Amino acid sequence: MQILVREGTNIASKKADSNPKTGFLAVAEKLARKYELLLILKPNISDDVAQSIVNRTKDIFEKGGEVSVEKWDKCRMAYPIKKYQDGLIYFFKASSKPHVTKELKSYYAVTEDILRFTLTVHS
Repeated sequence: MQILVREGTNIASKKADSNPKTGFLAVAEKLARKYELLLILKPNISDDVAQSIVNRTKDIFEKGGEVSVEKWDKCRMAYPIKKYQDGLIYFFKASSKPHVTKELKSYYAVTEDILRFTLTVHS
């Protein structure tokens, strides 16, 4: 997404390319944000299924930036989620564009093996 401003304004003094047809300047694209994602998967899924979910999440983040993943193994949760007392936990740190959040949420909504996720944005 680009922010467009009419030529001659004080904002247009930044580096920008002008469009002679419209008279607008493309000032800046949206900057990458830093994200932390905690992903809890069902404990009884196979390693292949868990790895495919992790790979798909990495692919979504890498469209707009970079990502690192930590596997925290199977952990006992403080309270059951969807009748599961344990869960496989993965922790992601990423730097990506803001559009990835919509894609992640829509992917997680249709994936049955995900118990819970928490996405935190750091500005």
